[in-house]
Amino acid sequence: YVNQTSLPLCVPGEPESQPLAFAKDTMLWASPANAGAQDLADEIAAAFAGLTISTTDARPANATHMLLYLNEDSFSDERLAE
Repeated sequence: YVNQTSLPLCVPGEPESQPLAFAKDTMLWASPANAGAQDLADEIAAAFAGLTISTTDARPANATHMLLYLNEDSFSDERLAE
């Protein structure tokens, strides 16, 4: 390992060494009015097995979670006018 810049380490039971998944079916609602929420929801869904994403205008009755994504555009005058 003298010429290695990093070592392959694994701690048994470490969260990153196991696939992440929800115990129950989970639906995350990302409102289309929340700029950037859909892109973030897609990233989260790629990391967690068993996660369904909804981007309907109205919150689905079976949504278990809502994603609120705040960024520099969240409180702009244009967004508030909507």
